Amino acid sequence: MSATIRTLDARTLGVDVPILVAELVTAVRAASVDLLAANLPYVPDALIGELAPEVAAHEPRLALAGGHDGLDVIRRLVPDARRVLRSGGAIVLETLGPVQASTVAALLVDAGFVDVVTRDDLAGITRFVAGRRS
Repeated sequence: MSATIRTLDARTLGVDVPILVAELVTAVRAASVDLLAANLPYVPDALIGELAPEVAAHEPRLALAGGHDGLDVIRRLVPDARRVLRSGGAIVLETLGPVQASTVAALLVDAGFVDVVTRDDLAGITRFVAGRRS
């Protein structure tokens, strides 16, 4: 994907906000975003072959493979997220499970995010991490 931002028509979602699509946040102005929500690749490369057939058959490898520990892309995003989030803006990321969630929470804290929390998915697996820019 190029660094060009495309604004999607949010009216189809029933909301009146611009939605920007870019390579991570490379084309986003500093302090211009209220929320970053991302489901980035987070599967460790060594586990790609162990994925359920319905996942492996329908998801492109690029959408799954997150490097040695699954956090390569998340590590790229977190430092830049502070730059583009407005004061009080939030980031929400999905992870593989509790170990990754704990690591991502620490990355957010190390990057200066506050109110960092983890949350479970509907199956009770700790999978989501959120933080707020002070």
